[in-house]
Amino acid sequence: MDRRIVGSPLFAALLLASLALGAASQENTSPEMPASFSEPMPYYTIGLGPFSRTITTDSTEAQAFFDQGIQLVYSFTLMDAARSFREAQLRDPNCAMCYFGEAWAWGPYMNGPMGRGALPRAQAAIEKALELAPDHANRVERELIDAMAVRYVGRTDRAPQLAIDTAYAEAMGRVYEAHPADLDVGFFYAESLMLLEPRRGNWDIERPEIQRIHGILEEVLARDIRHPGSCHLYIHATESTTQPNKAEACADLLGEAIPGASHINHMP
Repeated sequence: MDRRIVGSPLFAALLLASLALGAASQENTSPEMPASFSEPMPYYTIGLGPFSRTITTDSTEAQAFFDQGIQLVYSFTLMDAARSFREAQLRDPNCAMCYFGEAWAWGPYMNGPMGRGALPRAQAAIEKALELAPDHANRVERELIDAMAVRYVGRTDRAPQLAIDTAYAEAMGRVYEAHPADLDVGFFYAESLMLLEPRRGNWDIERPEIQRIHGILEEVLARDIRHPGSCHLYIHATESTTQPNKAEACADLLGEAIPGASHINHMP
């Protein structure tokens, strides 16, 4: 797809229309949430790391809960991440990236596919992000939101769907091509490619697909070896190859990145 199309008002309108049609086919257009979502999500003053991604919001609390959410996704704590992004939405209902974050958190990750009931929740969140993006997101945020929408538009099942997942990876690749110095964009692209690979078994380090994943993560880590998401992915991307030692520096640093995350702390 032409990169100029992604991020255009027409593209966003088409995505919104497609998502609206999909939502209309759901028996419940207001997705049911897990019981834990009825309780407020706390902000963890102890246990978080210094990571922050500045987003378009005037609310310091929305920014704080967004940062907590992204750290929780980076540490594979997805349910609490979704709760954090929803808390951010309460602090700033116009925060497009807070809805983007929620949609991301409901998606598949390295340790498993989408959870039961996650698809309509993700679709509702990305639909809201698309609605808000024209007036409440900067350029890279709009491009990320458009790319994340590709992951869910037309998706009918929470199981892996190769054509859609490949299109999502290609969309994230275009965002990365436009913003190669954005560390989180690099993470999103590498993650999208990793999710196209088998989650179990050995990875052949000579395969071009694996070399591409390693190359993207290495570009991010060359800019900031302490990036928590990319360090975490790099360990997983190398552990099943013949060269797991490539991630030794990340293993040494990762435990300090998000001190309260048990999954992160077992990685070294």
